[in-house]
Amino acid sequence: MDEIRAAADADPPLTTEQRSRLAGLLAPVAVHVSDARLAAYIARVVDAAPPLTPEQRDRLAGLLRPTAGPPATDSPMRPPVVAPPMPTYDVAALYRYYDAKGALLYIGITNCDDNRDRGHRRDAIWYQFVVRREDGDAFTTRHAALDAEREAIRSENPIFNRQHAGPEGHRRAVTYLVEHNEWDCLIIKGLNIRRNSRSVIEELISVGQFDAIEIVGLRAEGTA
Repeated sequence: MDEIRAAADADPPLTTEQRSRLAGLLAPVAVHVSDARLAAYIARVVDAAPPLTPEQRDRLAGLLRPTAGPPATDSPMRPPVVAPPMPTYDVAALYRYYDAKGALLYIGITNCDDNRDRGHRRDAIWYQFVVRREDGDAFTTRHAALDAEREAIRSENPIFNRQHAGPEGHRRAVTYLVEHNEWDCLIIKGLNIRRNSRSVIEELISVGQFDAIEIVGLRAEGTA
């Protein structure tokens, strides 16, 4: 329809009635017109159109040829924009990280163990406590792996997962860091300061106000 409008808008200017007539003549063109009838059909439509310049006649004829490329007199057309394919996963495996005492630190899924492990090693504040990793079930679809990950987090309560963990997940993470004397990882929410904050954080913990405490660098990690 964009090309139909372009033909109707071509110079010299047409009246509203002429533009409507030209658009009406072009709109019902069938893509599968037989070769035997195509030439006659094009000639009939072009002859029935309002007075056109030779260039406009060529353009109109080109628009009516579904198997032909744009006429030589037409300006180059932009190539169609093709969206990149969505990533596919042949397999995704569940994995778990544990500390020296066997506490479950984190549950995730990945289709590339090396890349995911390097990412945790670089970015995760809890990785310093990791001494063991266990690989679990493998799944043939990403969807099945995500479902299994969600259920495992909810039932096994890993310490540092944010997604699917709920408020108790944050409480577990703060408590673990305090027990391991990692006060530098904790700040008062909304106040990005550490000086003299430990006493305040201790008081917040004592009254159960874990939501007022933020863990520096801990984010809702996605899966890969």
